[in-house]
Amino acid sequence: MQVKKEDLRQQILEAAKQEFLDKGYENSSMRVIAKKANTTMGNIYHYFDNKEALLTTLLDPVIENLNHLAEEHFVQDDQDYTIDDIEEAFDLINTQIELTEFRYLMDECLLILFDLKTTHYVELREAFMEKARNHMKFHMKMENDESGYLDIVTNMFVDCIRHVLEEKKNPEETRQEFMKVFRMLCTGLVTIKK
Repeated sequence: MQVKKEDLRQQILEAAKQEFLDKGYENSSMRVIAKKANTTMGNIYHYFDNKEALLTTLLDPVIENLNHLAEEHFVQDDQDYTIDDIEEAFDLINTQIELTEFRYLMDECLLILFDLKTTHYVELREAFMEKARNHMKFHMKMENDESGYLDIVTNMFVDCIRHVLEEKKNPEETRQEFMKVFRMLCTGLVTIKK
């Protein structure tokens, strides 16, 4: 049975994604990716020039989505949010998360991005993390970057996202767990400001 070109390309991408998730990008092998995709190395190179091209295809949408998240959510206004405001927002997000910018944080490819040690994506990840850190700084009403709490809260948020993506395997469980984690963090940030 012949596999359609787009189907084969998707099989290769899915195999690469699994390999990058399992072993990390740096430790992944094109041979293993070909084997997992049930194809030949020649077929992989027909669709992708190299391993980095596979990574680019997987991570460019993730970076684009993180940039959208930053544009849509990391807007700093002077409004103080109460716990009631946060609860109201969560009720809306919980029922319509696919319409909010938070859907971008439920992409399993974030795990690949989090674990990268090389490539230009490390710089892009760090640029996003700096935006997230500044956003936390805003919410925590901190005047300077000296406090270790800022890094702790930012890293905790990333660790929570990582945990949700690693542990929950179906979309509904992932959404529910993400909402619990995000609610906990945001409620905590509102109380810290007081």
